Amino acid sequence: TEMTPRVQVLPVDFARDAVGIWKGEKRTRVQARQSGVVHAVLASWEVYAGPRDETVMSTHPDATLDNFPRDMQWGQGLQLIEDMSDEGDSPVPFKVEAGEWLILVTRFSSDGVSVQFQLERS
Repeated sequence: TEMTPRVQVLPVDFARDAVGIWKGEKRTRVQARQSGVVHAVLASWEVYAGPRDETVMSTHPDATLDNFPRDMQWGQGLQLIEDMSDEGDSPVPFKVEAGEWLILVTRFSSDGVSVQFQLERS
C-alpha cells in the first residue's frame, strides 16, 4: 500500500546532464494518505524516449506486473524505515496518521552509486 503519492527525487536528462548533478541531500515534503506504519521506501524509475516522450520504460511495481525479466534485471530499490526520533535500543516502527506531513530525506553518495532514504516528521 502506498502511504504517500509517488514523488520524484532525482530528475535526470541523459542528453544534457553530466555525472555529479546529484547533491549530497534532498528533502521532499510528502503527506500520508492514510494512518498506519511506514515500513519502507520503495524506489523505482522511469525513462522516456521519443520526440514527445511517448515511449516509457518503468520499474514501478504496477508497470512490471507479469514482466519477470524486467523484475529480475532492474526491479526496485528498498530502504527499510524506522522512527529515528524515538530513542531506544531497537528499531521503532514509523507510525503516521492520515494527513500528517513528513519529510523524505534522500542522500546521494558523492560517486552517484548509492542512495539512502530516511523519513522525518515535518
